[in-house]
Amino acid sequence: MPGGVAAGAMKPVPDTMKTSILISTLALLGGAMAFAGPSGKGVIVPPPPAPVYGVGWYFGLQGGAKCYEKYVGTEHYNYDGTDIALEMTEELGYFAGIKFGYGFNGGVVKPAIEFDGFYNNTDANLEARIDGEKVASTTGTFESGAFLVNGILRFDTGTRFMPYVGVGAGVWYGQLSDTSMDIEGVGSFDLGDSDSVCDFAAQIVAGFDIFVTERVSLFAEYKFLNYFGADLPVDDPIQQHLVGVGVKFFF
Repeated sequence: MPGGVAAGAMKPVPDTMKTSILISTLALLGGAMAFAGPSGKGVIVPPPPAPVYGVGWYFGLQGGAKCYEKYVGTEHYNYDGTDIALEMTEELGYFAGIKFGYGFNGGVVKPAIEFDGFYNNTDANLEARIDGEKVASTTGTFESGAFLVNGILRFDTGTRFMPYVGVGAGVWYGQLSDTSMDIEGVGSFDLGDSDSVCDFAAQIVAGFDIFVTERVSLFAEYKFLNYFGADLPVDDPIQQHLVGVGVKFFF
């Protein structure tokens, strides 16, 4: 139509609408950039916290070998010029037990307190000689239970490997069982079990944990164990060297 607007032609967009569209577009772009992060490559996810090992309540199972006892050896007694020798020998023994404790988060040095209980078993032999001649021998099994509270210091290396040292004190209970005596030229006699003994026990421990996960560790440990009041014909206390391994579960 001459001088008019052609049919179907678009009417011009008002300036106020243009301004609204522009503001909305900028707002959407700004939100998208903030969501995408400075690089615009995706959402920034904060890294997970570093694992903390050896902290909290834990329960452990342990077992190993009793390698040596101080009472092994020979004691000599002299009566009116007669030498009487008592020689103690033993076989390799074993121990097995549990641990239960709590580890504190102390930074590089992480203290812990734990209950340490285990059963201890070894076969022993006591031989008597007069002026070098064997006159008798006694065999038996030395059985004991140790119940100690340990103070532990663990050292955080920043890895899954965590060494530790500690000391413990408590009590032990034990006896000689299945004992028998053999007298040269006479024969053997069954002596049964000895009276039980309960007295003070102390130990030094050293070892290390290797954490399989944040809540499970495998460990190896050495114990220098002292039994007081055993009333054996050797020096007091009985000193044992134990080497063991185990697993701990933290919860």
